[in-house]
Amino acid sequence: MRACLSETGRLRVVAGLAILLVGVLVSLLIMQSDQQQDAEWSPPAGLGSYGAPLLTEDGRMDISGTVEALKETGVDRYYYLIPDRQHLADRLGGSVPTHLGLSDWEDLPRFAEEAAEADIEVVVYLVPPLQSGPGTYRPYGWDYVAWFRAIGKVAAAHPNIVAIAIDDLGSATDLRADDGIHLRFAPADLVEMRAAARAEAPRLDVLGVMYGQDFAGDTATFPRFRNVLDGVIYAFAGPRQVSHAPQNTTDPEGVIETTRFIRSVSSCQTSDPCWQVTFPASTHGPGEEGAAQITHGVEIPGRPGKLSMTFLDNAPPDQSRQYSISISLDGRALVTRRIQQRSASVLMAEVPDDLAGHRTLTIRVHRAASPRGVAVVLDQVSLDGAAPLGLTPNGPWTRQTSGAASMESVSRVPLIGMFYTARLGVEQDSPGAADAPYVRAVTGDMAQLVREGALDGLVAYRLNFSGSRAGPLVGDPRNLGVVDDLYASLRASRSLRRRGPSPF
Repeated sequence: MRACLSETGRLRVVAGLAILLVGVLVSLLIMQSDQQQDAEWSPPAGLGSYGAPLLTEDGRMDISGTVEALKETGVDRYYYLIPDRQHLADRLGGSVPTHLGLSDWEDLPRFAEEAAEADIEVVVYLVPPLQSGPGTYRPYGWDYVAWFRAIGKVAAAHPNIVAIAIDDLGSATDLRADDGIHLRFAPADLVEMRAAARAEAPRLDVLGVMYGQDFAGDTATFPRFRNVLDGVIYAFAGPRQVSHAPQNTTDPEGVIETTRFIRSVSSCQTSDPCWQVTFPASTHGPGEEGAAQITHGVEIPGRPGKLSMTFLDNAPPDQSRQYSISISLDGRALVTRRIQQRSASVLMAEVPDDLAGHRTLTIRVHRAASPRGVAVVLDQVSLDGAAPLGLTPNGPWTRQTSGAASMESVSRVPLIGMFYTARLGVEQDSPGAADAPYVRAVTGDMAQLVREGALDGLVAYRLNFSGSRAGPLVGDPRNLGVVDDLYASLRASRSLRRRGPSPF
């Protein structure tokens, strides 16, 4: 009996030790996982910094110093600016060393290599013809297909180069052709440029920099370009930008409201993809009438109830609409609504019992002749007692357009928020422009937008890593600490999803 008890005791001890060992191993694995998550936590499009590298005494980029500064600030994506130095010198005076016009291009491979060692992604950032000259923007001038092809070759050897960005794209399109610049981008140009880059590096994406007015109403360029961009850098430059208020970096109000509006018009609300109907603005005359419609065979249940559809337009709050949406079954109109002011984005109609059975559903958007521009996104259709009908273009929907209207399938576009840590050129004498209180207010709101998923990443404009205040456009050195705290807090936020592959 004593031997039996002794054997039982030994078994209990072994079992207890085994349970304790398993518990210790599980705890260690959890700690290791938490540490890995803390190290990798970031929005999907990264925590970025644009331009303003540290420089050597002769004006060339201090590559090692810049990479180290980025790493210390928690930056995991750097927007590598290749400017036209001669154009900058003409605008800012003799502070720009023009004899180094090729150095920014020549230094890209080495910078990408050192950035990769620090786990930093690179976005090559080009300037448009508005900020360059065909003979001074070296080495490829205004041949942007050649630029993209050459960047693709560098990216093929340096996989941490993930995208190419075009500065101020919204002002450099063929929709804005009134300032004497002869070269402007059309959607087909970006398709050709992207194809040239991806022929060398298939994963490369194309980003465009846009402001509030580029998303809204008459001056909106985004609706026409959204299908040829893999992401948009939205630069917050003051409140009421969607209504053409002057740009400034002194008033931080409106970040959340404006960004949520831009997020809504660059997304599908309930089903992705969805349909976008665009009526262009007219600068000459009253504009042209237009209409677009989609049709789909549907099965209406015996007791139909209500049919509803979600929609959204990009008109700013102070702009009238002037379009109508109608829903019909087998040619019988169920509801027609004339949209004139901001209203509910759900259109509802009662379906009569005699329309039960197989029917043809038609959704039509019409605009009479008008000089005002607007883009309308049509989303999910729902019917009581039936599964929702997503407006997926790959399904059995057919479309038809007439007049000025155009219609295309669109999806959610990744949105990166850019905030200014250095003043704009027009603000050289503005007290408080892009100072630490301003940056702290803007970034606090942007952090909230990242956490709720309205922004997919952030990028700081011209962080001052040197601590110097030399030069009219050099940022407040205190902003470096603000951004350091911001990025650290976002990395620690458990509300962020773990960073994965690029969303573009």
